[in-house]
Amino acid sequence: DEFMSFSQDKQLEMLISNFPPKTFSKQQYAHEGEEAGYVMQGQFELWVGERHYLLAQGDSFSFNSTEPHRYGNPGDEPCKIVWVITPPTYWVFFVDTKQAKQAAATSFEVAFLWVRFKA
Repeated sequence: DEFMSFSQDKQLEMLISNFPPKTFSKQQYAHEGEEAGYVMQGQFELWVGERHYLLAQGDSFSFNSTEPHRYGNPGDEPCKIVWVITPPTYWVFFVDTKQAKQAAATSFEVAFLWVRFKA
């Protein structure tokens, strides 16, 4: 993932997330805050509570992060998302676990390491 904002003292966090083809989170999770995103490339599948969305390039989404959610890339091509999160939980996690990205095979796995460490 590529951070577009780096300051821990801000209320918003923005990053570009890359999802390889046919990769999905294994379980739903919830946390404090809100999230929004814009699909720059590929297909993106999103479940929020009982709602299911299949998004394509040019689509956007937003949801309350306290609702259980999961997501993935159902397509055969990589998916790229501009992701905005408040409060900035991903950045704090990344700073606290500097070696996580080196240990993960893909940036998709890094995003879901957060779930294991926060749970």
